[in-house]
Amino acid sequence: MTLADILAGIIFVALNAYALLGGADFGGGVWDLLARGPRQERQRELIADAIGPVWEANHVWLILAIVLLFTCFPPAFARLGTLLHIPLSLVLIGIVLRGSAFTFWRYGGGAHGDREQRRWGLLFAVASLITPLLLGATVGAIASGRLGEGGRGTGDGFYATYVASWLNPFALAVGLFALVAFAFLAAVYLTLEAEGERELAEDFRRRALAAGAGLFVAAVLVLVLALRYAPLVRDGLIFAAWAVPLHLLTAAAAITALVALWYRRWRAARLAAAVQVSLILWGWALGQHPYVLPPDLTIAAAAAPAATLRLVLGAVALGAVVLLPSLYYLLRARTAASVASPAISTVLRRPAAPAAIATALRDTPSRSARKRTSSALAAPSTGGAATRILIASPCRPATAVVRARGATCTTSVAIRALPRRRATCARARRAAATPRAGSSRAFPWWATDDGSARRTSR
Repeated sequence: MTLADILAGIIFVALNAYALLGGADFGGGVWDLLARGPRQERQRELIADAIGPVWEANHVWLILAIVLLFTCFPPAFARLGTLLHIPLSLVLIGIVLRGSAFTFWRYGGGAHGDREQRRWGLLFAVASLITPLLLGATVGAIASGRLGEGGRGTGDGFYATYVASWLNPFALAVGLFALVAFAFLAAVYLTLEAEGERELAEDFRRRALAAGAGLFVAAVLVLVLALRYAPLVRDGLIFAAWAVPLHLLTAAAAITALVALWYRRWRAARLAAAVQVSLILWGWALGQHPYVLPPDLTIAAAAAPAATLRLVLGAVALGAVVLLPSLYYLLRARTAASVASPAISTVLRRPAAPAAIATALRDTPSRSARKRTSSALAAPSTGGAATRILIASPCRPATAVVRARGATCTTSVAIRALPRRRATCARARRAAATPRAGSSRAFPWWATDDGSARRTSR
């Protein structure tokens, strides 16, 4: 195995990680768009709470793959950037729009907060739907071998050179497959995120089972179209020595995921779904090996000089020492975030008094959570029915606060208590018991419209 092979493998590992993590974020947007039923708002809240802490970090894997590609395999990067500049540009626009829309949707506000946030939510969902289709179409164009002939495309003219490679039945079928796979991953992951809320978990369980069946249909469609449009990958997936073991492992992972979902074993379903999608991706990689871009650009032919590859491999090793522990810490912190800091899921439809805002901000630990608290409590009134806010404090149960339009107080209902270390709770209680200068202690989560705060029984 050469340095070029090792770095090509690292690129694909990064793409695999992006599919499992960033792809699930895209799938969450799909389910946000398709949210229906009496719990549709709570479904959207769960999706946003699951995506919020990690969606930016998940793009690290895509950035890593792109940087390694143009550094280690510049001819392949140049050909992709030229012949597939249309779908890749649209993917970039979709990623930017999706991230911006998510930020304005969850943390925005203003004079017309509710209406504007609904628009941002719709843009987030639509971008989450279109971007995976284009990513999959790009993969289909690569697998089909229509980016060869020295980079001149498939024929003369603009359409034949820059459009025909990714706008054909096979590439679009791969795009559909990617979309369904991401939606399947998201639904499986969300069953575990909804643990403790049985009805919500059941909603996503049904969606995961339906998406799993749809993923099988999409895979069969791609394989059938590959017989005509992707002969190199077709031969690898059918006739290679590794083909049968790979198909058996993939089938076993798929069945395990569906059975685990059926019996409500959420953690096993998550692991099996991730293995299933990973094996499918590696089947594509092995099917076109040793080509970076079939049918004529191999890994060895596209590789940069050996000195460059050695330096890049050393940089990747050093970067992994920083990146992997950081991502691990992020995921652990994300698990504790729903308990350690307030998580406001919806925005009040009535403005709160300054005293209520000050009280909430005083007891909100992190800067980002303070901003969300201020945005929610200060949101202008646009009318509407009662609004539910989900709040979790370090040492209290997660609480649902319901505030009716025109009411002077709220009613709180405990949902579930999440365990915390005693030392953390003790420090939080000591801090909560110490009044700030110029302020009076009050239960921080709710207040009357006239600015006076009320306590509830714990």
